[in-house]
Amino acid sequence: MCEASRHGSIDFARFMQVALYDPDTGYYAGSPERAGLRGDFVTSPELGDAFARCVEVWISRGAGRRVADVGGGRGTLATQVRDVAAEAGRSVETAVVDASEAARRAAAGAEHVVAGTVRDLPWTPDVVVANELLDNLPARLMSSPDTERCVGVRDGRLVWVDRPAPEGMVRAVDGVSGVAWQSSAHGIVPVPVGAWAWLDSLPRGVRLLLVDYGAEVTELLGRTEAPVRAYRGHARVDPVAEPGTADITCEVPLDLVERHAAVSGLALTRSTQADWLDECGLDSLRQEVVKAQGAAIRSRDTMGELRARHRLNELKALADPDGLGGFAVLTSAGT
Repeated sequence: MCEASRHGSIDFARFMQVALYDPDTGYYAGSPERAGLRGDFVTSPELGDAFARCVEVWISRGAGRRVADVGGGRGTLATQVRDVAAEAGRSVETAVVDASEAARRAAAGAEHVVAGTVRDLPWTPDVVVANELLDNLPARLMSSPDTERCVGVRDGRLVWVDRPAPEGMVRAVDGVSGVAWQSSAHGIVPVPVGAWAWLDSLPRGVRLLLVDYGAEVTELLGRTEAPVRAYRGHARVDPVAEPGTADITCEVPLDLVERHAAVSGLALTRSTQADWLDECGLDSLRQEVVKAQGAAIRSRDTMGELRARHRLNELKALADPDGLGGFAVLTSAGT
């Protein structure tokens, strides 16, 4: 609030940076237990290890076994991938890259290499996995083709304010139809400056697996809800109220990310999480579980039947087109 008061207003990317990543007061400065049923949100790895099994299959299809999980928190996905690889007779070196010192300590306790950025790692990764990272990276907001939505202070409270957008921001959304802006219920487009900077910071030639929720700009404008959200205890809250106490996310404008990557010489291939999981063996895993469930029923193994039912619920959630299955998966082949 002090920074917004001093400057009149600050852009939303700066607000996100402070609210999420300030080392003393940011959301991720505290407990690493942010994800999961006891936290504020749930991601695919918290449901079980089926997602990690598909990730490990994808990793195994390419060269290299050094894997960095960026935004990996306490290392849930990295641990699962390492365990699944060992089960299959393959070995991987795993690193967890996270801005939170508390999360890095937890990941180090699970025997992962840890660092605050990819470039701080003691080795160069062959593969970078980022599951639900891009939506947490700072984004600026456009509320019209020439107006930026910022955060200011009024009567001692943080509020939304608009100001003329700088030329670079105007160019970023050049080509978005004026009709799309005018007919939008909310008129907000995230400009993923944090995602752009992060992609630019990665070593050349690394294989990328990026999973997140988002859509192309015109689709985001066509939705009834603005693409900026905040969560506390699995409930939606005001993104600018009580900074540091809630997870703030912006839906990823996929075409803006892909356009920037292409200019930088990085070709990204897009699919849905549901389709990508099937390509990586989810359906085979489902058939195995159904077979195990049938055997448990025939042998009156109640616990086995319950385990199978739980697993099937996990697989269903991962592939749900209206939920996690509708997420975008962006991959690069690397070199």
